[in-house]
Amino acid sequence: MRDYGYSPTREDARAYDAVLDALIRGNRDQTVEPSVLRELGRRYPIQAFVLLERLPSEQQLPVLKEWFSTYQLSREHSVLVKLAALRLAKSPTPISGFAAQILRGSEEQLTIEVYASSNGASGGWGTATCGDSLARSAAPGWPVVYLPIAEEWPSPTHANTLIAIGEKTVSYRWVEENSPGGSCNGLGGFDQNTRHAIVAYWLEQRESEMKWQLTNSVAVVWTGSADFDSAVGRLVRAEEDSFGSVSDRLLSSGLLSREEAAWTRPKLVLHIVCHLKPCPIRGASTQGEPPLSLSF
Repeated sequence: MRDYGYSPTREDARAYDAVLDALIRGNRDQTVEPSVLRELGRRYPIQAFVLLERLPSEQQLPVLKEWFSTYQLSREHSVLVKLAALRLAKSPTPISGFAAQILRGSEEQLTIEVYASSNGASGGWGTATCGDSLARSAAPGWPVVYLPIAEEWPSPTHANTLIAIGEKTVSYRWVEENSPGGSCNGLGGFDQNTRHAIVAYWLEQRESEMKWQLTNSVAVVWTGSADFDSAVGRLVRAEEDSFGSVSDRLLSSGLLSREEAAWTRPKLVLHIVCHLKPCPIRGASTQGEPPLSLSF
């Protein structure tokens, strides 16, 4: 499957689709060599992951590690990295260094909203839309080819489970190549939500019950610079304590070494939004402006 700079034509791509369709759905006992899967996953992540599951676990592990390692190179193969990370997280034997990578790349976004009184409040919401593409005519001279559409949590369809971890499930369903596509639950890439789900799975907790959350917002009433600095210090220490408790739990379960547990933490990104006029906090953003961000 190496292309050495070669860009496949539409006919080539359709031929690959047809072969993979027949290979996966036509013969469920057929396997593919790990060396082939390594390259296949870069262009066909779902199909490659389905085929990887047919191999013995000792042959899967090197491929999964290689797929996961690509997140350090680019975001191009983010779905492949996500699937590999979820599978590695479920390994019955801890993968050396893996938990440290997951935790070290994690972040919490903590927003401190500064008000003149306790009556201040803020909030907002956003909207998003999604939908399906239009159906296309079948290619003349070609058999009906099916492609896997992957969806993640929660999936509204009766589909095949690709991988489940904790509260999360990634599933896939086969659709005709030329049928309407798209989904409001389409599979996303390797991101902070994935990292958070993996850590919650390791801790045997629901994500909503974890002390460490991806985003948090705290309101602080301005009573002076000294009080504000003290409040920020307390908030930062509280978050650092929660990070430390996560590391301790992962250490006790064998997922982190003692050295890793001593220094591996999620990154705390602090945003300060000032609602006072004039604002006494130097460098802080006012409402409607990008917030001042500090990393810890």
